[in-house]
Amino acid sequence: MRVFNGIPQALESSSPQDFKPQWSFIKWIIMTFKKIPRGKGRAPKHVLPEDHITKADLLQQIQLAENGLENIEQLDARCHFKHPLFGHLNLQESQKFLAIHTEHHLKIIRDIFK
Repeated sequence: MRVFNGIPQALESSSPQDFKPQWSFIKWIIMTFKKIPRGKGRAPKHVLPEDHITKADLLQQIQLAENGLENIEQLDARCHFKHPLFGHLNLQESQKFLAIHTEHHLKIIRDIFK
């Protein structure tokens, strides 16, 4: 949820004129095949969860996510956020990455339930 909320915030606060497209092989692989390999990446410290997550915290994060998704629809196509490995991702790439990243974690959750 922190990534899901952080990306729209970064997109909103970015300056479209500062967007610098970057090509990355790993970005190309993940965006093309829409899969993130398991166990290869590490989350930056600022997106790691706190010690204890309450139901109220989670519900608040879900509401923030809904608002963030609504807000990014009106943004300039060159709004961007800087991914630690991929470099700048524009609005369209950011939306695609959010979908891929979310599906990656949903697959992990599904496997845990199995």
